Amino acid sequence: MPLCITPLGCNARATSCELRDTSFESRVLRVSLSKSKLFAWQGMSFDVPEQWELAAAGGDAAEGHCRLEDLLGPRCEVRWRHLNRPADLERVVGSYLGKLAQGAKKGKYDFSSEQDIRLPKLGKRFEGRDFRTFSWGGGSAGYGVAWYCHHCGRCVILQIYGPEDEDGLDLLRSARDHGRQDGQAWSVYDFSFSVPADYRLKRHELKAGCLELEFESEQESLLFTRFSLAARTLAAGDLEVFARGCLKQKLADYAGELERGGDSEHDYLRRQAAFRKRRRGVRLLFPVDRKWSAAELLWHCRPQDKIILVAWQGRTAKAPDLDELARKVRCH
Repeated sequence: MPLCITPLGCNARATSCELRDTSFESRVLRVSLSKSKLFAWQGMSFDVPEQWELAAAGGDAAEGHCRLEDLLGPRCEVRWRHLNRPADLERVVGSYLGKLAQGAKKGKYDFSSEQDIRLPKLGKRFEGRDFRTFSWGGGSAGYGVAWYCHHCGRCVILQIYGPEDEDGLDLLRSARDHGRQDGQAWSVYDFSFSVPADYRLKRHELKAGCLELEFESEQESLLFTRFSLAARTLAAGDLEVFARGCLKQKLADYAGELERGGDSEHDYLRRQAAFRKRRRGVRLLFPVDRKWSAAELLWHCRPQDKIILVAWQGRTAKAPDLDELARKVRCH
């Protein structure tokens, strides 16, 4: 089955331009990776300019999409689907460009497109993968690459909005379609961490002041949360007061001693205990409780004025090494 994509294309809010246009508007649209950061989501990762942030995300590891924007509008779009056999990339790209042409026709724009364009040094980056490059112009403009990875079975379309330049090529060259065997990187809004490979994203909440991503494996869950404006939050009490309220609200309310520690840049609290969780959604004369284990690590990063929580719950007695997970969280 070919990868089905509904492109933003000519409906994108980016300023109109033509490929290789040298106007002021097109120069503003050019990618600048002089100061870049990692974006990583569902196994997809690449380097993006600091101003680009996640604006939309959907699907899961098997099939999904992400769109990144800045103040000018959409800047980058990636879509993926897991296939059981190699993709017909000519058909995939042709279908994508056909939908762009339809959008241009509705908007009464002249449209032009091209496949197999020359993007320097891209072949070396996608060695071992089937790939096909493309570009288009009409209303707005863009270029990108579609590829199929024989290792993970993903078919991917990655596109940049704007005229082709060296910085944009660097972004395409940095793209990866699957994580490492020992863990998968996640990085959004400068919140970067690594999750064991057998965990899958269950839910995410990306709000101003609080980013939260919860992952699940078989009978286990893992929570990563980052709170902003820590100094203001802690003005009414210390980290332990915050922890008592935070852990009670987000996690099970169970007895467990908080272990305090810290260094010159961090204060941390740790808690680990066993508790019983009542089965939900089951009506029994005598409700059955199940024994669970839990472990949490909460710390205040003073240099970045952030509070970060890593929490685990599971039916197994042995919790993962939270210190190791915490070392893979970039707090400053």
